[in-house]
Amino acid sequence: MVLNQAHDSDGLWLGHTGRLVLQVWGSNVVESDIVAVGGLFRRLSAESAGLLATVSIIRPKSLPKISPEVRRLVDEMTKQNVDSVGASANIVEGSGFIAAGARAILTGMLIFDKKTRTFSSVQDAVKWIQGMALMPMDGAQMTEAIEEARSRATRQGG
Repeated sequence: MVLNQAHDSDGLWLGHTGRLVLQVWGSNVVESDIVAVGGLFRRLSAESAGLLATVSIIRPKSLPKISPEVRRLVDEMTKQNVDSVGASANIVEGSGFIAAGARAILTGMLIFDKKTRTFSSVQDAVKWIQGMALMPMDGAQMTEAIEEARSRATRQGG
């Protein structure tokens, strides 16, 4: 498994292995972070057949602060790439009220989106993505890629 880094800032570590896109979010998300995600989605969609799967990790001490301008860019990027993403797993790490609240908010916002789910653990996210039958890699390889992304993402609250 080769994990390719595409972007690294205080707000986002972004990488991929094949069609699996990995995002580790920090607390200071800026426009260039969202532009990097959209660019990677477009590039991978053009280079390979099949849908992408994404895993977004939100660390408990790094809940992103998103300005209205960045939120607008997120909405645009999501609309532009909706047909290229087959599964999007959000992992909100941590326990306690803040992490549970963040998971509840994300789940509520995405309740009608059948391709997006929110989880508290890597194992549950990997199992769900495998169930979507999108990735040629097995669960152990996906877990290894996610763990490698977490370890590389030192600027995002790691």
